[in-house]
Amino acid sequence: MEVGESIAAWIRPERAATQYFIKKARSSVDGYELSLSSNGQVFVRFNQGSAGNDFKLLSLSPYPVDGQTWMHIAATYDGLSIRLYVDGVLESSLDAPALQIGVNDLDLSLGAQDNGTKPFQGALDQVHLFDVALTHDELLNLIGA
Repeated sequence: MEVGESIAAWIRPERAATQYFIKKARSSVDGYELSLSSNGQVFVRFNQGSAGNDFKLLSLSPYPVDGQTWMHIAATYDGLSIRLYVDGVLESSLDAPALQIGVNDLDLSLGAQDNGTKPFQGALDQVHLFDVALTHDELLNLIGA
């Protein structure tokens, strides 16, 4: 992968649980994911296989579980920092200048891990992957589109 990356999607969760909605990794295989934790937070994680949770970033805001409320989730990595956005607002960031996102042969999975593990319960729409880190203004334009 390139040094920069952006992952974004609209989600409408129906319940609080560990759920994968964009994933190109496994616990033992480096890559990336944009997921939901059972504690009610959205998270982005890079390279779990080699780095564990060193490059995992949690949202500050909880995600809705009413099955009615849409939210836009985006994560960027610009070669220096990981950033997590909820509805266009920067929720959290993490310095990660040593991160080199792992490349793998796994399928890109939407709505679960590539083997069907931890399926997302809700709706997923307008998934975007970029090999550059979008700016905040570009993310806002993406949400508006």
